[in-house]
This record gives sequence, C-alpha cells and structure tokens, in this order.
Amino acid sequence: MNASVTATRRSIGRRHVVLSILVLAIIVISTANLTWFQVSTQSVLAQEISVQASGQGMSPGLTAAGLVAIASALFLSISKRIGSYIALSATMLAGALIAFAAILVLADPIARFAGVYAEATGADAVPENLITLPWPYATIAGGVLLVVSGVFALTQAGNWAQGSTKYDAPARGSATDTDAHAPQTTPQAGRPAGEELTDERVLWDSLTEGIDPTDR
Repeated sequence: MNASVTATRRSIGRRHVVLSILVLAIIVISTANLTWFQVSTQSVLAQEISVQASGQGMSPGLTAAGLVAIASALFLSISKRIGSYIALSATMLAGALIAFAAILVLADPIARFAGVYAEATGADAVPENLITLPWPYATIAGGVLLVVSGVFALTQAGNWAQGSTKYDAPARGSATDTDAHAPQTTPQAGRPAGEELTDERVLWDSLTEGIDPTDR
C-alpha cells in the first residue's frame, strides 16, 4: 500500500509540473499579444489618433518561445528520466528568452516603438507621452516563473515514475519469452516428477553399459 501511495504522489508531481508549465506558457503568449505601449497624437489633418504596439510586434520571438514551452510540457508528460531533463531544460531556456526579450523592450521602448509609430503616422519622432501598460511586466514574470518551475522540477524529476512504455519494443531473449517458447515436459500421470527423472537416469545408465532394460 505504501508503494501505491508513493507512486501516486510521484505521478501527481509530474502532472502538476506539466500543468504549471502549460498555464504559464499560455499566459506568456496571451500577454505578449496584448498592447504593451500606446500613444495618442494628432495626424496631419489634426485628427486624434492612437498608435498601439503589442509585445509580439516589438519582439517577434516571444510567441515562438511560448510555443517551445508548451511543446516541452507535452513532451515532459510522456518522457522518461533523461527525456524529462531535456524537456525541463528547454522550458528553462524558453522562459529565460521570454524574460530577456521583454526586458530588452522595456529598456528602450521609444526605439522599439519608433518603427510602429512611423508606419502609422509617417513621423519618426515618438511623442514623450508614450504609455507603458502592465503586460510587459506580466510577460517577464511569466518567463521567470517558467525558469523557476524548471529548476524546481529538475530537483524532483529523479523521484518521478518512469514515463509510458506503451510503444517500447519488447526486449529480445527475455526470460519471459524464453519460458513461453520452451518445450514443456509433463511427468507421467500418477508418478512424482522426481521419481520419473530417477527412472530415466537408470535406463540411460543401463543402455550405456550395454544392458537391455527390458530384461528387468
């Protein structure tokens, strides 16, 4: 019973990590595609316009890194020990790239926003009233949490049960296969197996000595 409880806890531990990574990756992809910066300005016709830019528009690698984290979580759910280490390493790398890319955007938002602003208005100078929304910070937090989740899971991966063996090829020459295909000998009815083996040895010894066993 203790072994069953331990196996259940290990299985739950893996599922919790997989779900955590999936949720964080989905959050990162969602926040990366929301508006990060916006500014209100006037067009050449003196019309009020609002120019907005999403994180994905300013750093195209954010969504790709989030998809890598999702793929890593799915692989983690079916992998064995070495595969788990690979999946978790990929998760940490994706989280680090997400956080780093978002930090680069926040480090110089005007330079990153200039291309979007010029395309929308035809002007190169971005107004100083550029507004930064909370979503880039949420994306950074998601990336950091992906790294933390990966580090924590690495310390627990050695205790997890092995992944699925449904598609593993059976080992050749295994004891089970050998036993299944080995010829079966059945002792004669009404005689113990040990007695029959003894009689067979006596008959064999008689034949090797040139004695006809039928004369007995």
